[in-house]
Amino acid sequence: MSRISDPVDVRCCICNAKNKIRYVCSSTIFSGPDLDTRPAFMARYNIGYEVYSCKNCGYCNTELDQEISGADRVIQSPEYKKILKSRKSPKKANEFSCLAMLYDSKGNLVQSGFQYLKAAWICDDKHKWMKGAQQIKADEENITPIITPRMSAIAKSAVAFRTQALEKFKAAEKNNKTVMKTKGETRLLYTDLLRRMGQFDEAENICHLALNNRLNSRIRHILQYELYLCKNRDDTCRNVEAAMEYKIKK
Repeated sequence: MSRISDPVDVRCCICNAKNKIRYVCSSTIFSGPDLDTRPAFMARYNIGYEVYSCKNCGYCNTELDQEISGADRVIQSPEYKKILKSRKSPKKANEFSCLAMLYDSKGNLVQSGFQYLKAAWICDDKHKWMKGAQQIKADEENITPIITPRMSAIAKSAVAFRTQALEKFKAAEKNNKTVMKTKGETRLLYTDLLRRMGQFDEAENICHLALNNRLNSRIRHILQYELYLCKNRDDTCRNVEAAMEYKIKK
């Protein structure tokens, strides 16, 4: 289980406003991560405690009392303010997106990419919750569940955030920065991002190119599982455990 702290007063390093913050003190992970690196249950649901926004100035960071250089300028920009107040995606997704923007302004493209990916995860969770609520309502009223405009908007936001994440990761690689520990793991991440966006052909191409290179057996098998998912036009969330089970069945 996860243990969350009592509210703690934290002053914003930009405007000195006092914010009440809760932190994750400890958490348990019961299985392997998703194919896009998201931690398994229960740690996966601690994501809401990984970014905060100042209630006064809107500064976003993992720790509000720690400054990202140049943030005082960036948070005043119309683009930053628009992202933070966007209604197209959940509040926490907007905060991760703003943090990505702050990292981007410093040239830290890898961290920027991972913040966009976390924004996508927030959208995934919100969409899943709304879909479940619609299903319950449909079961109670004996009707077909509907996809609301809000659900569609959040699904589109998830795709947009994954697109931004991939763009930042690729740009980082061009600048000789390391995205994941190995090239194989990086290609696996790219493949899963594209698959989750429904870009199956491009995902397959990256898979095939990666499989033509030297890889450890674990990454090779997971990429083969990704190929299987792409061929079946499966854009759902999948984890490493499922990939390992697929390996055993082959």
